[in-house]
Amino acid sequence: MMAHEHNLPASAARYRLRKEIRTVNDWLDAVHTSGRVLDVGCGAGAWTEIFAKRYKAVIGIDRSPLMVKTARERVARLPNVEIFKGDGRKDLPEGSFDMIFLGGLCMYLKNADVVALLHSLKRRLGKGGSIIVRESTVRQGVFLAQGAYQAVYRNVSLYQQLFEDTGPFRVEVRRNYGYTSMVTAEEL
Repeated sequence: MMAHEHNLPASAARYRLRKEIRTVNDWLDAVHTSGRVLDVGCGAGAWTEIFAKRYKAVIGIDRSPLMVKTARERVARLPNVEIFKGDGRKDLPEGSFDMIFLGGLCMYLKNADVVALLHSLKRRLGKGGSIIVRESTVRQGVFLAQGAYQAVYRNVSLYQQLFEDTGPFRVEVRRNYGYTSMVTAEEL
């Protein structure tokens, strides 16, 4: 979306994704190839496809019919992926997962919904499993995007508080240089 709305070439989106993968690659490597992965808010399926090439079983869920259709088309040739239409807050698949990925979903949720979702996801984690939350943040406070595009951009401290509200949670924060590069390109 960022590349399309700002008339950037498709290579800009690929560049961003490569940088983001490098940022979390050691977390991805920590999951065994026989792992089961859940991608909540999978969107067009870019991360779902990456996971499907690394792990035994991947489930993606998104509430947008257009995104579900696009994700299904993207991963159609991969036999170890299922894509479901549903709301990640209430339509999560059963079973346990070795890794759960939230890529830019929390910014569309109220604080209470983020906490409820994280509680629900923690119950679905297998022993030693992890949740990766990839979100856009602001330096201080909260910024509410309003109008045609509505989102809640929180600072890192607020996200850490939301995680603490779900009980014990080990949090590691990393800067997303892929996203930073894309924002710089938009501004240019």
